[in-house]
Amino acid sequence: MKSSLIVNTANMAKIYVAIAVLAASAAYASDAPVLTDSSGNPVRDASGACVLTSGIMHPDCTTKKAEPAKPAAPAAPAAPAAPAAPTAPAPAAAAPSSVKQAITIQAEALFDFDKSVLKPAGKQSIDEAVAKMQKVDVEMVIATGHTDSIGTDAYNQKLSERRATTVKEYMVAKGIPAAKITTLGKGETQPVATNKTKEGRAKNRRVDIEFKGVSQK
Repeated sequence: MKSSLIVNTANMAKIYVAIAVLAASAAYASDAPVLTDSSGNPVRDASGACVLTSGIMHPDCTTKKAEPAKPAAPAAPAAPAAPAAPTAPAPAAAAPSSVKQAITIQAEALFDFDKSVLKPAGKQSIDEAVAKMQKVDVEMVIATGHTDSIGTDAYNQKLSERRATTVKEYMVAKGIPAAKITTLGKGETQPVATNKTKEGRAKNRRVDIEFKGVSQK
């Protein structure tokens, strides 16, 4: 009776061992079993892959689940572009200014009494007038001769015209285009002072030079 109990106890121990082995085998069970060596390590081929068999899958050969990729950090918003500086408008070109000037030269400075030939002092006076004209783009020049009341109207008219023409010819010689110069003779018709005195008559004997143009910048 005692020997039967001992045998049964030994058989039960074997059963427990078998169950433990099966439980361990189940822990390594997988969909694709691999071949292991005597040490229990998986057998690999030349490429390093585990060799499949009908046995159990070794844990070193199980496919590890890939960890989910971490979401990329959101890109920082781009800084707004600075507004373009406004372009300053180009300064407008200054409009040319018109110039109009009148110069009066007394006849005594230009001519001898009752003559229409320029004296040296008269030429100097006209040179000063021409110098002023050269600072502008001359459009028009008017030379007007005048006399006092001594003599007939017809004679004084002709004398005033000759003197205006003499002044024009000198200005042309100094570079003023002849086409821009107009001559007039007014005789004794436009006095600027009384003809009853010597001083007044001297003021009336004159040549007026008037020019008009555009100033040069």
